[in-house]
Amino acid sequence: MMDTSIDLGKLIAPLISTRLAVKIVEEKVLESGCTNIIIDFKNVDFISRSFACAIVKMKKNFEEQKRTVNFLNMNKDVEQMIKIAEEHISNPPKKENLSIIEDDNLLKLAKS
Repeated sequence: MMDTSIDLGKLIAPLISTRLAVKIVEEKVLESGCTNIIIDFKNVDFISRSFACAIVKMKKNFEEQKRTVNFLNMNKDVEQMIKIAEEHISNPPKKENLSIIEDDNLLKLAKS
């Protein structure tokens, strides 16, 4: 089994705030042809929720292709954001609940 380790902080930046950055990671993984991928967060201070969701989805997609993906060296903030993303992806909000929330927000805005 071939391994590759990707240092996100060096490959992208210490602060990652866009889901588009996942495309760079995907390209690196595909170029390597490896089946065991380590995503190393040791040089990452912050990730946005959009990046977290995108990288969790990438991990899931690669695992469906029989590749192993591990996230290592996450600080507590990055780890928490990954957990939030995993929860969101495994339990997405129901669309009917979103429309109720949107309607409530519209009513609040209209009253102010």
